[in-house]
Amino acid sequence: DKVRRFLRLVVCFGWLDHPRETGNPHGNDIAGASVALDVARESCVLLKDDGLLPISAPRKKIAVIGPHAHPAITGGGGSALNKSWRTISILDGFRALAVDSYTVLHADASVDRAKVLRIARDADAVVFCCGFTPVTECEEADRAFSMDAEMEKLLIETAECNPATVVVLTAGGNVDMSAWIDKVKAVLHVWYPGQEGWTAVAEIILGLVNPSGRLP
Repeated sequence: DKVRRFLRLVVCFGWLDHPRETGNPHGNDIAGASVALDVARESCVLLKDDGLLPISAPRKKIAVIGPHAHPAITGGGGSALNKSWRTISILDGFRALAVDSYTVLHADASVDRAKVLRIARDADAVVFCCGFTPVTECEEADRAFSMDAEMEKLLIETAECNPATVVVLTAGGNVDMSAWIDKVKAVLHVWYPGQEGWTAVAEIILGLVNPSGRLP
């Protein structure tokens, strides 16, 4: 019966009607990218906002920092991990959207932690991107409830430098926020937003799209 149901699906999709394609048949799939962007726009959940969002005038300098600012984290591990034909990080998204209206600041804490804290202090608002990855959250094992200790420490130090901080949280479920939730102005839970998702996150933070996701 299982084989019959599988073959029915194969016939339904016409997979036996043409030769199998090799490589990436969905490369440069602009229509698919548009669908991915719309799905991401509707899935982000705003957990907290003490008047920081959307970031707009007079705030002109935005620091986009944190371990997940660049490159993009698109999905969790295991069978959820797929290689997209392109990925856009939140840093890419902000730079594309804020060309004329904002100055986007960025530094990598793994290279220069002091610079990260310095630009956080100098910015009008901070977007701190953190959470879990395909390595720390996958289907083969239970993950920790708290984020990595060093990541959490950097977040707290950043918020102490600049309380006007929005945390962009990448995770497939609940996360212990008790150590830092009262130190930041906003929290946006984006799950694993996919190849176009970080553009959607930047749009939400800048007020171009409403955060319309809900907790399951």
